[in-house]
Formats: sequence, structure tokens, C-alpha cells
Amino acid sequence: MTTKIYFCTDIHGSTRCWRKLVSAGEFYGVDRVILGGDMTGKAVVPIVRQPDGNCTSNFLGRKWSLKNAAETEAHKKLIVDAGMYVFEGTPDVFEELRAKKERVDEIFKEKVVERLREWMKIAEVNLRPKNRQIIVAPGNDDQLYIDSILRESDVILDAEGRVLDLDGHEMLSSGWTNPTPWNTARECSEEDLKKKIEDMASQVKNKETSIFNLHAPPSGSGLDVAPKLKENLEIDPREMAEVGSTAVA
Repeated sequence: MTTKIYFCTDIHGSTRCWRKLVSAGEFYGVDRVILGGDMTGKAVVPIVRQPDGNCTSNFLGRKWSLKNAAETEAHKKLIVDAGMYVFEGTPDVFEELRAKKERVDEIFKEKVVERLREWMKIAEVNLRPKNRQIIVAPGNDDQLYIDSILRESDVILDAEGRVLDLDGHEMLSSGWTNPTPWNTARECSEEDLKKKIEDMASQVKNKETSIFNLHAPPSGSGLDVAPKLKENLEIDPREMAEVGSTAVA
């Protein structure tokens, strides 16, 4: 029996991409839809409510002046579809937040959780009547607290650290990666990553027909080439480096 799979990864908080993913199974006529990781966004974009009633925002390298509610809502949609989160407040609110890193971190978590729950509702409304699921393995940029939210929905199947049967093909999945310069949520030493993979692989009965759904690209594969970073984390466009995982390789 042939199993058709639609696979994507790294949608990074984009609601537009999520809606497309939810529709992908039926649209492309596939049996399984898999999201390989990095569901969540990376930044909160402030929208500042000015005393004159207008709103301002710095986004996509430019300053925006939003003169009415319609312009503000359109701007919010632009931010959401780009995968970022919106936080509105007065200039005084943002001035207070400058000295409150813990509160800023709390706001980011609140926005991540809020969007994930919105996404779960979108998936449930569209997929439950069709008896469909989306298989998800969170990536290294996804905080550990999202796992419990994914498990709240019966149309989302959390594949992290598991071996799943895809119509006769065993698939192991992990979003953990080798160390990165950004100290992301799901990264570990190559030794620990190798153990995670081997623990899953030991459960696979037929490796010839198995699928290894691993977020980190294998070192030396050509998939792992990226611009080399300077010590201050700026990109050096003159030099490329292999940044993949030896454990995955």
C-alpha cells in the first residue's frame, strides 16, 4: 500500500502557514500531514497606542503610523501571518517594561500559548469531522512548555521521542539538535543527541522501510551549510560552515 505524506517544517508562528498546513491533507490528497518542528514564533512586535489615538509600530525595517482601527487590524494580521506576536500598550507601559525582563519573558510565553490554542481550535474545527490528524515534533526553537498544549488536542499527535506506525512505515521523530549559538530550548551535546536517536532506533523493527524525522540536518550532508557567524553572532557572508549534527549523520 502506498502512503502519501505531506511534510513541512519551520513555520515559526505564521498563522497563514498553519492554516495552509491544516488544509494540506485534503488539498493534496495525502494520507499523512507532518510538521517537522519550530512551530512557534521568535519575537513580539509592539504596537504603541499614542495619546492622539493613532498607533505606531516598528516592523519589517520601517516605522508604521496607523491612523484608524482598520489600519491597525490590517497591520496586526501582517504581523501574525509573518509569524510574530502582537503586544499593544501605551508609551508608559513600554517604558516600564524596559526594566522588567521577567515580565517581557512572561508576555512572550503568554502570546505563544495563546496562538497555539488558537491553532488547536482551527485544526479541530477543520480536521475532526474528516477524521484527520497532524503529526507534530516540536523543534529546537520551541519551548518545552508547548508539549502539554499539543497534547490537549485529539487532532494533534505529538511525535517527539516516539516511534509511530505510518501505515507500515515506522517513523521516529525528534526536534532536538546539536548545540547552536543561540542556546535554544531543545539542544544538547552530540553525545546526548546520539543516545536519543539510538534509543528510538532500537525500537524500530525494520530499518529499511523506516523514516527518521530529525530536525537537525546531518553534518557534511550539504543540507547543513550556513553562513559562518562571527563572535558577536553577526553573519560573515564571505565564509560558509557546516553546522549539522554528527550524531544525526
